[in-house]
Amino acid sequence: MSSGFYLSKWAVWWTNRPAFWNPGLYQTTRNEIAYFNNEITLASFFSRIITTSLQLAFSAYSRLPPCNWALSLLYSILKNNK
Repeated sequence: MSSGFYLSKWAVWWTNRPAFWNPGLYQTTRNEIAYFNNEITLASFFSRIITTSLQLAFSAYSRLPPCNWALSLLYSILKNNK
């Protein structure tokens, strides 16, 4: 293997070790404990609702005709209001 592979592996280990982000603090946060215990917190509940609604909105948006769907909608509204 090349030395770049080992350097990248070392860089991944160096940035993922706990002391890199919080030097001297090795405590586990409440969110990490809830994540590893597969619990549902209030923040994770609302973030799941927000992400699901965004995914549904984007899927509905992507099923519309491309490019000029807003102009065609405006044209149909103005045409029907004669």
